[in-house]
Amino acid sequence: MKYPKIFAFLLVFLFSSPLVFSQEPSPEKAKDIISKTSREVILAVKSNNFKKFSQFIHPSKGVRISLDAYVLLDQDLVFSSAQFAKLNLDKKKYMFGYADGSGDPIRLTLAQYFQKRLYAHDFSNAPQVGYNQTLGHGNSIDNAFKIYPKAILVEYYFPGLDPKADGMDWVSRRFIFEEYQGKWYLTAIIHDQWTT
Repeated sequence: MKYPKIFAFLLVFLFSSPLVFSQEPSPEKAKDIISKTSREVILAVKSNNFKKFSQFIHPSKGVRISLDAYVLLDQDLVFSSAQFAKLNLDKKKYMFGYADGSGDPIRLTLAQYFQKRLYAHDFSNAPQVGYNQTLGHGNSIDNAFKIYPKAILVEYYFPGLDPKADGMDWVSRRFIFEEYQGKWYLTAIIHDQWTT
C-alpha cells in the first residue's frame, strides 16, 4: 500500500523535529526563565547533594518520578523536599517500577535510585538540551503536556551513546518545573529512552 506524499512528509517531520511541549512560554523564553535553576538542579543531582536538591522541590506537590514518557499519576512515586533533605538517613527500599526488557522490579533506596538509575549518564554534559520541546521520541506516548500544561520542561538528551547503534540507544531526562508563589520549582523527573 502506497501512502500519499503528504502523509510521508508528515511522518518524517514528526519524527525528526523537536516537539513543542507547550505554546507558552516559547523554547527561547523558557530557556531565559529556567536555564540557571535547571543547571543548579542537574549539578546537585550529579554531586549527590540531596540537601541542595531538596530546596528546588515543589513545596506542596513534591517531585514525581516517572520511568518513561507516559506519566502514571496513580503509580509514579512522589517524594517531598523533606524526604530528600534527610535522604542519607532513609534506608527504605521503594518499588519504582519494572526494568525495560527484563521486567525485573526496581527496588532501591531513593539515594541508590538517583545514583544508579536517574544519573546513569552525565546529563550535566548532555550534548543537547531542550526547553519546552521534546528531543527524544520513543514508542511510549508522551502525556507530559497534558499533566503539566503550565510547566516548563527541560530535557537533557543524548541522541546516542554508541556510534555503532545509529541512535537506537538515545536517552533523556526531562525535568518539569512549575511556578509557585513567584518561583519555579521542580515537580517531576521523567525518564525516556529508546526501547525495542
